[in-house]
Amino acid sequence: MNPTPTDPISITLIDGRQYQLRLTLGGLRRIMQACGAKSIQQLMAAEGDTVVGRILYESLPALDRSTMTLEAFEDLLPADLTTLAGVVARLLGARPQAPAGE
Repeated sequence: MNPTPTDPISITLIDGRQYQLRLTLGGLRRIMQACGAKSIQQLMAAEGDTVVGRILYESLPALDRSTMTLEAFEDLLPADLTTLAGVVARLLGARPQAPAGE
């Protein structure tokens, strides 16, 4: 079964805590307003890798966001930008590429 944009995406922080992420329209709006972007494409072009942590943070359940700051969350993210960018792409609705022949 193919994942859909509403399926949660799991991420494990470097301290071992695991979270189920879902990006809401409200979260995306807050990010775009804070960065002065009018579209996702403009957001990614202007902010690049620096917005990855903010997108992941906004995707946390609200209760978890209320217990840690963005900076504290970013300090717990692994420095694997390729994997984190893939997580962000899935949160924004991109579907993972299927291996050839599937």
